[in-house]
Amino acid sequence: MAAKNAPATKSAAKKLPASKEADASAASAETVEVSYNLDQLHQTLGAPSAAIATVLLGSRTEDDHLALGTSFATSDILDSVPRFLGTAYAYYAGATAAARKRLIGISPDVFALAVSESIVLRGKLRDFRSSAGASATTRRDKLRTALAESRAKRDQVVTAVSGVVPAKGKLRDKLETSAGPAPTPEEVAVALDTLSDVVTLVLKSATEETRAAYSAIGIDAALAESLQAQAKALREADDVATGGDPSKSVNQRDLDTQDGRVLHLITHIYRSFREAHGISATVVQPPLGRLRRLAGNLTSRKPATTPKSATP
Repeated sequence: MAAKNAPATKSAAKKLPASKEADASAASAETVEVSYNLDQLHQTLGAPSAAIATVLLGSRTEDDHLALGTSFATSDILDSVPRFLGTAYAYYAGATAAARKRLIGISPDVFALAVSESIVLRGKLRDFRSSAGASATTRRDKLRTALAESRAKRDQVVTAVSGVVPAKGKLRDKLETSAGPAPTPEEVAVALDTLSDVVTLVLKSATEETRAAYSAIGIDAALAESLQAQAKALREADDVATGGDPSKSVNQRDLDTQDGRVLHLITHIYRSFREAHGISATVVQPPLGRLRRLAGNLTSRKPATTPKSATP
């Protein structure tokens, strides 16, 4: 991504709004983890300065970025980065000045750069898929098929889960929301995500015996995962049909190189938080998700020992 000529002026760090709030279930079920959105993060953080892009991204060559980028799937990066950056920045924004000082190498500009490069990656993936998606007619046909399959999946699960969710309460409200009108692919995808949350909450609030009963009728963790996968597939089909620009002809090398730029920034942020956590356990360790192999690539160091004083 071409850096801007002048740094953007940003307001003081503030707590980041979550893209969807964690919702408590009946019977004291655990809450669903807060999720974050790249666009919301960008709105909060603003554009990065040219200087920070030069410092962090200029420390590696394009070949370095390419080599790193080939080790992870682009979809795994984009699935994991919003939660990683959202969790890390939420901690940073709410931390005391003393706690921030432990995070050497971190600033709002660093987060802004990571978010900006991730958004560039998302755009390149859309263009890459559109370039490989044959004619516009074929791409639209694939979207129509994915949309029909997703709506059928939603209706099937709503019917099944409706019989086991309490008649009143937050779970019922979420279920009814997912069953409401959803004219666009994104609204259908959100409905599938919501249904996945409902299934997860139902299972978390159940005893082992009850979970076995749920499993016998097909309401299990695999169902929640399949709903998320369906939502992801629908969004990808929508991106290919409407979100990308086939004329840009993004190739695999372009995509892998941008993967590496994002992974380099995530590694830098993760390393800072990991080292600070080693000093104070109150510092969070942002979840890497599907990028957890990055942690294994970072060489662990043993703490330095204090040399013994010479015998007089």
